[in-house]
Amino acid sequence: MPEQNNITAASHLANGFPTYIMGQKKLLAMAAAAFVVLFILLKLLYPQPDFFVDSLTYIDDAIRKLSISYRPVGYCDFLGICHAISNNINFTVFIQYLLFFVSTLVCFFSADYLYGFPPKARMIVFWVALLNPILLLQTNLISSDSLFCSLTVLWFTSCLWLLRKGTIAMLATQTILLMLCFHVRYTAIFYPIVPLVVYVIARHKAWFKMAGIAIMAICLLVYVQNKRSFLEEKLGQPIFSGFSGWQIANNVLCYYKHINLDNEDMPNEECQYINELVKAGIDSFYKEGDVGTTYIWNRQSPIKRYLYTRMQRFGGSYGQQWMATSIELDNFGKAAIKAAPMAYIRYYMLNNARYFMLPDKEILASYNNGNVTIPTPAVQWYDMDTDRPECRFPGVQLVIASVYPFISMLINLFNLAVVVIIIRRAIAVKGKNMAANWVWITFYISFSLFSIASTIVLMRYLDPIYALGIIIPIALLHTLQKPSDVVS
Repeated sequence: MPEQNNITAASHLANGFPTYIMGQKKLLAMAAAAFVVLFILLKLLYPQPDFFVDSLTYIDDAIRKLSISYRPVGYCDFLGICHAISNNINFTVFIQYLLFFVSTLVCFFSADYLYGFPPKARMIVFWVALLNPILLLQTNLISSDSLFCSLTVLWFTSCLWLLRKGTIAMLATQTILLMLCFHVRYTAIFYPIVPLVVYVIARHKAWFKMAGIAIMAICLLVYVQNKRSFLEEKLGQPIFSGFSGWQIANNVLCYYKHINLDNEDMPNEECQYINELVKAGIDSFYKEGDVGTTYIWNRQSPIKRYLYTRMQRFGGSYGQQWMATSIELDNFGKAAIKAAPMAYIRYYMLNNARYFMLPDKEILASYNNGNVTIPTPAVQWYDMDTDRPECRFPGVQLVIASVYPFISMLINLFNLAVVVIIIRRAIAVKGKNMAANWVWITFYISFSLFSIASTIVLMRYLDPIYALGIIIPIALLHTLQKPSDVVS
């Protein structure tokens, strides 16, 4: 292939990454052209960004510069920074689009430099990664999904570099990107497992490994403690994430009729009261096999009714009691799972596993989520011409979203096959020189289990798998074709 003249892969590691990049002028030129053409096309199709209910919450929190919200405030901070530079909302879209392109290129070139791609697959991987339509569409969506995906891609790539180079710069880069991921979305709660594996299996000095683990742990503990202290000061509740308690209780209610929870299983009177409310009201909402989030949002659901009764009994603001409710819902949910752990796996996780393979399209199925009306403060903040954004070809998004459940299944089946191949190879060579393969397995399996165990898997939640799940496995499969002494 023509790319044979370029500097590629692990055989040229000694020349250094800058020299490698200088040899990629053709690919960089094509990427630059694609960057311009695709953004023009995106804005021709969708002159205005895509909005849904969560978008309005993020924007409102950014306008009010809130330090606490129902979700992590990292994306609100991002909106505020973008707005400080330009109040044109398409500038925010452009930054999201730019981050998608940069993160994808950094990941592709890093994987090619560190491990290499099969020569016949290299260009295919390059274009599939850059022309990923579902990820391109989401750069136009006002939501944390695209930003979180781009940060995740950069963070995971930094883990691969950390595995190769035990330098302070690599340690700092990985830690900073990890904290940014965590600040944007608490899904990153399991991410530290990956660098932990890197530190354990990397061929670095013991003091460097210990320092890396310690710095990462301290940063996370300080972040969590500061958040807990801030919430206790503002709302009177020593809690880190109010959403987690609501989520775990919702998940239990999704299979509640398959278990028999007695009040003796509950840790306190409040949890017993919740259990009684659930027993009295579950029949009005229960749907066999459903793993959605109805119980969190429906005002008539048993756990919402518990919130309203707390407000009547104890007073205080909605925010204070929402947080307090989360604490008791967390206790209730954990007690229910402890009482019947296998039921959670059988009736919640296994039901949710099908969404991991064939995810729910949710808001990606339609532009502007059925014609969302933008509140006046947001219209004024962004100096928009309309409070009801429209696009020229709304059907394009539906067509793309409709095929992606099947693409998701293919990507996941491919990665599961890669996991099996890597494990068989590890057994054959007794695990020698396969560090990067174990790092990917750790991330993919952890991501899969966390997604299946935590909440219904929506298509946009799988963005990191769409972004990484082709580039990394193909590069690692290529390493398995090499002699074991050069595989890393």
